[in-house]
Amino acid sequence: MEGYGPAEIEKLLPAFRAGEAGEAKPPTPEQDLLGGPATTPENYTLQLSQAQAASPVHQDATHAPPFLIMHGTGDTMVPETQSVALHSQLVHLGRQSTLILIEGFGHGFLNPGNVTELGPGVRLDNGRLEREPHTGFTAQQSPENPFELEGLAADHEMIKQFFNLHLG
Repeated sequence: MEGYGPAEIEKLLPAFRAGEAGEAKPPTPEQDLLGGPATTPENYTLQLSQAQAASPVHQDATHAPPFLIMHGTGDTMVPETQSVALHSQLVHLGRQSTLILIEGFGHGFLNPGNVTELGPGVRLDNGRLEREPHTGFTAQQSPENPFELEGLAADHEMIKQFFNLHLG
């Protein structure tokens, strides 16, 4: 089970701009992961390399277990293209993968709790999956995938059925 996570971290890094290192612009989560904003073009090149090495899409997934990937189409923190890339890579490697794109949901919809902000203008959709279990979704599945979606809503029951199928 994977929910709205970065899969190609290098594509989420902001472009390097000379002279910005000393500015008071807050670092992105991806920059934080890699030690902060790049201070030189060489440091930026190194960060891109480290981001690629840390990205799930670039890992050896030839023996990966079945995946259920859920992502909201309204996610402004991690674009849905990140989950699409992970799903595509898993399918390319012949692994079982189900991608669920939930209409309009933002980042954090799987989270319980009441934390709704990460900073100015950054809001989470905490608890939304629980509150709106019948929101429309689209699905993509790998060939010969035994996980049956017919009649399911994109909700916690779907997740439970996925785990029941694969874990017993």
